[in-house]
Parts: sequence; structure tokens; C-alpha cells
Amino acid sequence: MGKKGEVKIENKSLYIPQGIKLRPEIFTGFGSRELKQALVMCSVIGAGILLYFFCTGNVTVTIVAVLSGIAASVMFTMRDVHNISVINQIKYMLHFAVSPKYYPYRNGLYKEVRSEKKESGAW
Repeated sequence: MGKKGEVKIENKSLYIPQGIKLRPEIFTGFGSRELKQALVMCSVIGAGILLYFFCTGNVTVTIVAVLSGIAASVMFTMRDVHNISVINQIKYMLHFAVSPKYYPYRNGLYKEVRSEKKESGAW
């Protein structure tokens, strides 16, 4: 308080921390939930690779495919600093593609607003 009747307002800013994780992580961006997703993906990829090995008998390609499958499953499920993974991004893109979009537009109203602005010299 300064003079009599004067109210002093302090400028206080709100600090919002970023990157706070709700669940514990094994390493940055990879927690127990992502581990479960990666294990499911590895088992599906592993079944396909095992089928390929029984059909062809090629050991070299099978080993490279197994290692690539494990690396891909971890990369697809690991979250970045914005807490989003490749799998989540694909889910969001598919949801947006199939969700109905509504863009209300009336051509007559647009013409009326445009003509009024032209007459007033705004355009």
C-alpha cells in the first residue's frame, strides 16, 4: 500500500512446467505401458518372421528382420518431449480422417459482407 486509498497490484506470472510425466519411465519416453506395447508388436512381428524362416530357411535375413523388428517396435512406441509417439500420431490422423467435419458456410452471407466492405472502402 502506497498513499491513502491507493492499491498496488503486483504483476505475478504463472509458471507452468512442461514435460511432467504421470507414470515412471524406464528411460526417457519409454515406460511400462510402452514396454507392453513394444512386446506385443515384437511378438506379432516375430510370428511373421518365424513363418518366413520356416518357408525360406534363410538365417541371415531372419536375424536382420528380428533385430529390425525390435528396433522398430521400440521406436514406434517411444514418446518424445511432447508426450506423443508415432503410434499415437497415426491414431490421431486416422481419427481425424474418419471424423465428420462441419464447415458452416453461406454463400449469400459472404457476398453481402463483402459488398458492404467494398462500398465502405475497407477493401
